[in-house]
Amino acid sequence: MWNDFARLPGRCRATLRLGALLCLLLPFTGCASSQKPYEAPASSYIAGQSQPGQPARHIRKAAPELAATLDPRTQHKPSYAAMAPAIQESLKYLASKKPGDVAAMAGTTSITWGQLVRTNQELLALLPALDQNKSLLLQRFQWLELAPGTLMTGYYEPLVEASPTPRPDYPWPIYKAPPNLKSSIWPTRNAIDFQGALKGRRLELAWAKDLIDVFFLHIQGSGRLRYPDGSMRNVLYAGSNGHPYYAVGRALIEQGYATKEEMSMQTIRRLFKEHPHKVQEWMSLNAKYIFYRLDDGPVSDPVGAMGRPLMPRVSAAVNRDTVPLGSILALDALLPGYQSPRPEPFSGIVLAQDTGTMRPNHFDLFMGFGEQAADQAGRMQQEATAYLLLAR
Repeated sequence: MWNDFARLPGRCRATLRLGALLCLLLPFTGCASSQKPYEAPASSYIAGQSQPGQPARHIRKAAPELAATLDPRTQHKPSYAAMAPAIQESLKYLASKKPGDVAAMAGTTSITWGQLVRTNQELLALLPALDQNKSLLLQRFQWLELAPGTLMTGYYEPLVEASPTPRPDYPWPIYKAPPNLKSSIWPTRNAIDFQGALKGRRLELAWAKDLIDVFFLHIQGSGRLRYPDGSMRNVLYAGSNGHPYYAVGRALIEQGYATKEEMSMQTIRRLFKEHPHKVQEWMSLNAKYIFYRLDDGPVSDPVGAMGRPLMPRVSAAVNRDTVPLGSILALDALLPGYQSPRPEPFSGIVLAQDTGTMRPNHFDLFMGFGEQAADQAGRMQQEATAYLLLAR
């Protein structure tokens, strides 16, 4: 996963890389800003791509080049200082770790929890100066490059129209975890949603208007409920029925309803609506079922594996066996454009604050809440350049 680079004097060279779309094709991965998206100059795109409709090709960047192009506006942040609350959340998590313990291995080099603490502290202190002097990132941090083939996907916080009480127009229950959830294997999705296996057990948290919305809520892991009076509640992951996850998108490709290139969250939604007689069959292929709990606090961004709030376009889910929670990364990729065929550049500082069932060289970026977040996360499956940063 790690590339070995020689250290050159005066330059930072390392001495020592499933989202909404991917989880529709592969096993389950990690569970929008109102600011105007960053628009890159034409020179930021691949030479020769004059037609916006053509697919973009990512070009890997060396550390000095990537450091020079990092821009918080690609993360919908006005400045680096806006990332301070997220770094502070990482430091709260890292405070529970023993500084001398090994958090991960970069080749034959160990990375300790204490190094991650110092890295977060260093970045936090530098934030006010980074907008004017990005070279500080090269001067003050080692850049450990992750191997080629880094995959970047996205996930988001979905919205489900729901009612806190049963109503004819809100027929689909969202269930809380049974009290003895871990003691046995519970019924499958088909048995729960289509045969009423949990009916009468007083496990309903709310009732949803659309079963398709509930299905995608299960894929994302957490989300928001909007009640008929307009109020909202966060609904959080509380466990599963213990059955394995199956990627419905893979079945739709195998059955000839879509090609791999066409597959996206939006494509699956469309196929569900166009073929209502197939919905039970297709949904039931994924026997895994998710249970929830209602958050008692004010509506906010969801909580990740750290037990801390996630920040849109800054927090990412990682394979914690290779990239420990609390890590700081520089990521560069071309994201699907929003309401545009033109790709959207992403070049930013990302914090490892969530996890999922993912391959080692895979980052699942939390895109936030809202239409843009859902649209882009549902189509993200991008090649990326990635570096792990460590304080010198």
